[in-house]
Amino acid sequence: IYLPMYGNNAGKNYGTGGDFTVNSGPYTGARGPNEFWGNWANITTGSSGLRTTSGVGTSDSGTFSISCSFNIPTSGANTRLFSATNASNAWRLDVYISDTGILTLLGRNAAGTTRLSATSNSGITYNANQFLQLSIDLSNTASRNVFINGSSFAMTWTTYTNDTLELSSPFVGVGCFAN
Repeated sequence: IYLPMYGNNAGKNYGTGGDFTVNSGPYTGARGPNEFWGNWANITTGSSGLRTTSGVGTSDSGTFSISCSFNIPTSGANTRLFSATNASNAWRLDVYISDTGILTLLGRNAAGTTRLSATSNSGITYNANQFLQLSIDLSNTASRNVFINGSSFAMTWTTYTNDTLELSSPFVGVGCFAN
């Protein structure tokens, strides 16, 4: 299907098929497209993207998943897709694209010991829409998956230790440039 997302007819399929019904959950009446489709965050160089509180309901764990869409316009800056740091600003979980396009995963426990480290075997494509799906279970190496745009993304796993990461960190960053 092809959806140009015209506000007056968000369910109109301009592709090869007909219209389809857009269900708006518990709401009645016509709704805007933002209720059904997410928009891109516009991250600019120098933006911190940090929150000053931890995510609601987060706890230290060795099992987690992250899904996000991103588009990095050019190389040259480390772009954090997700970052959690403790009160001393020491990272506990870092998922970022390096300035050379390599996806890097780093995780530490509450004592600051690295329990997760991995880098991609190839770089991401710049100036293109990307969708990352990441699923980690530190208790089982068969339960670690990284997908970009629905395809498995080859990673080199340097450290993968059965432990908990300090995910209840007080500072959380989502989509920010950092050097």
